[in-house]
Amino acid sequence: GQKTLEKLNFEDFINTAFSRSHLIESDERYIPIEDNDGDTVNAWDIVDTFSTDLTLLEEGDVFKMNASELKLAKNLADRLLKKEMNSAAVLASAGRGKSQFLRSFVYWLKTKGPVELRDYNFLEFDASSFASGTKYVGATESKLKAMFAVSEKSNTVFFIDEVHLLKGMGTSSENSNDIRQNLKPKMATGEFTAIGFTTPDEFETAYSGDPAFMERMRPFPLPNLSENDIVDKLQNWSERHGKPKLRRKLLHFIFTVSDEFNAI
Repeated sequence: GQKTLEKLNFEDFINTAFSRSHLIESDERYIPIEDNDGDTVNAWDIVDTFSTDLTLLEEGDVFKMNASELKLAKNLADRLLKKEMNSAAVLASAGRGKSQFLRSFVYWLKTKGPVELRDYNFLEFDASSFASGTKYVGATESKLKAMFAVSEKSNTVFFIDEVHLLKGMGTSSENSNDIRQNLKPKMATGEFTAIGFTTPDEFETAYSGDPAFMERMRPFPLPNLSENDIVDKLQNWSERHGKPKLRRKLLHFIFTVSDEFNAI
């Protein structure tokens, strides 16, 4: 009888422990906010509708960074570690492969970056689609409110593609502030942290007249890849995926031919 009681108590303890751990996980993904109708909703549920979670990237999903990319990654990590003014913008020429760098950067942060950043959430969304699917202006405001709540209540960095499009993207017809103006005070205090991606020309055109925004989202250039860089990345990728080893001469030839074709 005593053994049976002990067994039952132990099983109850295990079941309770699992139950509580599940609640803890749920609590981390539950941040209550009030929507425009006055109803209580989960901020994470809203953020999940317009963002992609990059936190679970694996080695096979990314390319190995070269020396200049690794230097930029370390500079961006230093920026993220600041208590205030910790947002940034990565400026790259069209076709440079911003998404490829972003994924490599996130994987590096999770595995080899500063320890303080390894448990962060890393979410990506496109500025052009931020206001899409919102029949009413209030829906965009709800997205902003949810994004700010997630950023403030959890360790989260947002990556914003086409960040130059935030200028002029308004939140209401009665409010002259665009989304950019809503972000500025939050970025200044570090309550909202983001890394934007765009080209140097588009960033300059959009924000050269707004030095306060450029100070909060400090621009960092992403160097172009050389022919050797591209060949190295392709060889590294093929080896990690168990593909037949490609000769460098063949890869250089393919690069040259494609470059000449694009010039036509």
